[in-house]
Amino acid sequence: MSTIALIILIVYAVLNVISFTLYGLDKYKAVREKWRIPEASLLIAAVFGVIGAILGMIVFRHKIRKPKFKIGVPVIFVVEAAVVIAFAVYANTYSRAVGVEEYLVSGDTVKVSEINSGWYFDGPGTDVALIFYPGGKVDTMAYAPLMYALAEDGIDCFLPDMPLHFAIFAVNKADSIITDDAYSGYTNWYVGGHSLGGASAALYAANSKSTLSDKGIRGLVMLAAFETKDMTDTDIRALVIYGSNDGVLDMTKLEAGRSCFKEANYTEICIDGGNHAQFGLYGKQDGDGEATISTDEQLRQTVEYIEEFVEAD
Repeated sequence: MSTIALIILIVYAVLNVISFTLYGLDKYKAVREKWRIPEASLLIAAVFGVIGAILGMIVFRHKIRKPKFKIGVPVIFVVEAAVVIAFAVYANTYSRAVGVEEYLVSGDTVKVSEINSGWYFDGPGTDVALIFYPGGKVDTMAYAPLMYALAEDGIDCFLPDMPLHFAIFAVNKADSIITDDAYSGYTNWYVGGHSLGGASAALYAANSKSTLSDKGIRGLVMLAAFETKDMTDTDIRALVIYGSNDGVLDMTKLEAGRSCFKEANYTEICIDGGNHAQFGLYGKQDGDGEATISTDEQLRQTVEYIEEFVEAD
C-alpha cells in the first residue's frame, strides 16, 4: 500500500470515529434534555463519515425514525460507494505494458532490481543517472526497454512507480532517489519522462530551480512533453524528443516551451515517422497518429539522442 493510500485510510477512519461519536453524544444529550447538536451538523458528519453515522444510528438507536436520516444517510452511503467504485475502476484502467518481461531481468551488463520507489537499471556507468517519470495512465514497466538500453550504454536509470499511474501526484519523487545515500555515487543527474510524466519532471525542475545545482541535476529529458515555467534564469539543459506522427502532443504548447530555456541550452529533435506511444511498450494510444517506423527503431533513435545530449554536457 502506498503512503498516500495509507494516509487517506487513516483520515477516513478518524472522520468516521468522529461521526460515530457525534451521533452518540447527541443521543446522550437528547436523553438528558440538554443542548442538542444541530441536525445539519449531523448530516454533514454523515457526508464525511457515513459509516460512522450509520453505526451511530444503529448502536445508539438515534434518528432512525426521522426521514431525513432514515433515508438521507443511506442515500449518502450509496452515492459515496458508487463514487469509490467508479474511481477504483478508473484507477485500474490504464495502458498495460506489453512484451517487457525480458527487460525486467538482469543480464550480463545491466542489473535490474525492484526498489522502494520502482525499478532500478544499473549498468556499467558510475556517475550518470536518469530518473524517468512514466506517462499518465501508462504501466510503469512499459518503459523498461528504454531504461535497459540506456543503462547498457552507461546511463543508469530509475523508473519510479507513480500513484494511480499519474506522475503529477508525485512530482517531487525524484528527491527521494537523489537524496538516498545508496545512490550518492552519481554526480550527474538527469530527470525526465514521457508525456504527462515529462511535464511532471519539468514541473519538478521548475519547483527546484534554486537547488538544481546542489542536487547535481544537469538536464531535463522530455519525450513528447514540454516545459511551461520560465527556466531562463538557470543553466539547466533541456532535450525534447517527439515523433512526427504524434497525434496526442500539443504542438502549440511545445513551441511555447522553447522560450522557457536559454537558447543555447535547448535541444529539440523530431523523429521522422515516430508517434506518441512508441516511446514505451504499451500498445496503441487513443488519438495517436500511425507510426511509419517500428517501435524498436523509435526507441533506438531515442536512446542515441539521449546519449548524445548527456555526452555533450
